[in-house]
Amino acid sequence: MEDIHSIKPIIQLPIFTNTQIIIFWIIIGIIFFAFTYFVIKKYFLKKKKIDSLNSKPQEIDYKSQALEKIKKAREQIKLNNLKKFHLEVTDIIKEYSAKKHQVNFPKMTTKEITSQLDLIPIKKDKFKDFLKQCDLVKFANKESKKDLAQDIYKTGVDIIHKI
Repeated sequence: MEDIHSIKPIIQLPIFTNTQIIIFWIIIGIIFFAFTYFVIKKYFLKKKKIDSLNSKPQEIDYKSQALEKIKKAREQIKLNNLKKFHLEVTDIIKEYSAKKHQVNFPKMTTKEITSQLDLIPIKKDKFKDFLKQCDLVKFANKESKKDLAQDIYKTGVDIIHKI
C-alpha cells in the first residue's frame, strides 16, 4: 500500500484569484481597443474623406445619353415600326427634359407639359408641335410615313441640342 498516495489539493492559479490582476488586464484590453480604434479612424477613414473632397462629383451628360437613345430609336424607322418610334422619341425627349431641368415631364400628358413649358428654355411652339405630332401617331392612329418620322427625328435631335 505504499504506492497509494493521498490526493493532493487543486492548485489555484494566482491570476484568477487575484482581482487586482483581472482589473489590470481589463484596463489593458480597453486601452488596446481604444488605441486601435483611433489609429484606424485617423489613418483609414481620414483618407477616404480627403479623397471624396478632392474628387468632383461626376457630371452626367444627359445630352449625349439622350442623343444615343434617339439614334437607337431611329432604327425603328428602318424596321417600319413608326408607332414604336414615336413612342420612344417622345419618352426620350420627356426624360431628357426632366433630368436636365428637374421637372416631372415623363409622368405628364402633353397638355400638362405644354402648360409648364415656361420651366425650360426652348421655343414653345416647336416643342408643342413635336409632342402633338407624336401624340397623333401614338394615340389617334394617324398613319405616319418614313419622311414624317425622319422629320420628327430631326426635330427631336434639335430639341435636345437647344434645351
